[in-house]
Amino acid sequence: MRWGGVIILLFVVYHLLDFTFGRVNPGFVAGDVYRNVIASFSLPLVAYFYMGAVIALGLHLYHGTWSACQTLGLNHPSYNHLRRGAAGTLTALLVAGFIAVPAAVQAGLLR
Repeated sequence: MRWGGVIILLFVVYHLLDFTFGRVNPGFVAGDVYRNVIASFSLPLVAYFYMGAVIALGLHLYHGTWSACQTLGLNHPSYNHLRRGAAGTLTALLVAGFIAVPAAVQAGLLR
């Protein structure tokens, strides 16, 4: 969790510099979200860093969802498999959704 937190912090800082302030996005145009996303994710290093950070975020989210259920009192041997499954499903859906955009740009499906 410690390294995941560091990766997520770096990701948030880079994300703000890239998509909000345009400091690290060479094709940044204020207000043109689609163009900014395409310009940023057209660079393989940026796209793969983003995907790696989203995976780290997913692991963090999995742990957090698992722990939140435990905090809410769902810590019982007969519920643990449901809790693990729900945390995994939620995490997998979110990670797949967020990875789909840079993957589509890298695959040439979005231009």
